[in-house]
Amino acid sequence: MRKILLSALGLLCFMLGFAQQMDLPVSFDVAGVDYGVIGFEGAEASTIEADPTDATNTVVKVIKSATAQPWAGTTVTNADGDGLATPIPFTASSAKMSLRVWSPDAGIPVRLKVEVHGVPSQSVETDAFTTVAGQWETLVFNFENEGSGTAALNLAYTYDKASVFFNYGTNGATAGEKTYYFDDLELAILPPAIYNVTFQVDMQNVTGFTTPEVNGTFNSWCGNCNSMTDANSDGIWEVTLPFEEGNYEYKYSYDA
Repeated sequence: MRKILLSALGLLCFMLGFAQQMDLPVSFDVAGVDYGVIGFEGAEASTIEADPTDATNTVVKVIKSATAQPWAGTTVTNADGDGLATPIPFTASSAKMSLRVWSPDAGIPVRLKVEVHGVPSQSVETDAFTTVAGQWETLVFNFENEGSGTAALNLAYTYDKASVFFNYGTNGATAGEKTYYFDDLELAILPPAIYNVTFQVDMQNVTGFTTPEVNGTFNSWCGNCNSMTDANSDGIWEVTLPFEEGNYEYKYSYDA
């Protein structure tokens, strides 16, 4: 993701000649930010470079070598190991992060691990799977579903450091040398869940009407804009409508 605006703090740091510590969202594009990555266990060739599909964008290139360990990965941090400037703002209702990735293979696991810098035992990690080969895609990592055998999410921890593991669990000798890319690490903002709700009203003992409808706070009590049908002529009229999670008032009427 290309960004052209500097925050006030970022601009001040840039003018004074020193870099601002990176924070979410991590785009690797903002001037004056101290971006850094450190590869390990066979992914030492992790560098910040131009996007091979868009020279105006900056991404992280990861070469997982033919001698890499199954857990070879790349930590998003400066040389001092500080990670992010502020903790990742996980909550009980928002514990997902997203990451854009490019992989030569579809169907491989990508593990994302977050930890408290300086306290690696305080961590949580989870997996997502690539679905396309040779294309950019955005993966969403749900830390409420931790990886098998790893620690569960603890909202009391101040997670502020992240590591990315491509083809987690497979060593380089099996997979061969592979090149991957990632970009845009951020808290995932997902659209609200939509639920289909079916309203039914029994009109078998009602006469003198043409079409029932359902009205409520969801349609501003509009009259007949959500009319109902009785396809099987059993006197039970119904309509199915999409709703976001929430509380709604409603009532039935007929013929507006």
